[in-house]
Amino acid sequence: MSNEKQVDTASVALWNPNAAVNWSLLFSPIFGAWLHAKNWNSLGDERKAKQSMYWVYGGIVFSILALIPGKSWSIGIVYLFGWYFLSAKQQIKYVKEKLDGVYEKKGLAKPIGIAIATLIGFVIVAGVIATNFDPNLQQESALIDVSGVWRADQDGAMVILKLEGKSKSIEINGKVFPVKVKSHDNENNIITIVVNNNPAMIWAVRQIFDKDGKFTLALTLQDGTQDGLSFVRRL
Repeated sequence: MSNEKQVDTASVALWNPNAAVNWSLLFSPIFGAWLHAKNWNSLGDERKAKQSMYWVYGGIVFSILALIPGKSWSIGIVYLFGWYFLSAKQQIKYVKEKLDGVYEKKGLAKPIGIAIATLIGFVIVAGVIATNFDPNLQQESALIDVSGVWRADQDGAMVILKLEGKSKSIEINGKVFPVKVKSHDNENNIITIVVNNNPAMIWAVRQIFDKDGKFTLALTLQDGTQDGLSFVRRL
């Protein structure tokens, strides 16, 4: 039994299937597959509408996988071409041959508005996940946060931390120590630093957060000497 219903193709209203493909280059095939599914429903073919929705669900899965560190974005390219050749071309061909390209065209303003809002939300979520789960981004964020001018609590020494960028250093009362980042413990908010390229000179900078999310620093030298640092200003 066929799932295709008889419809009056002379008055059918559709989103332009070619335009749906073109916009999918920006919004991913989730956008185009969803519009194509709605088009198939309007054309009375429930089976192909369901097939298009499978591409929507697959796109959502691929988008989630893309958020996981280490997963290649190339999977999205494979998904795009797979959807186009295995699904989208069928509707483009159908509309061209069966309808002779003549149909009531639905406006794309509303779907595009929804897609933009969804894309913005996706980017925000992706940024939050990357910041919280990607070790490299976590380290870079911590280095940026602690870089600046600080004052030692015990003797008032001025401490300038320059840990962002390629050239890193710690300056204490005018004396500059070139440093390299050895490791970053995100769980305990500790940055371990090698000073003067000397493996025996390992310093640690720890962020100590209060309940409002603000932080001070604790600087520990290789001999265990420790001093608190209070923020003065950004560089």
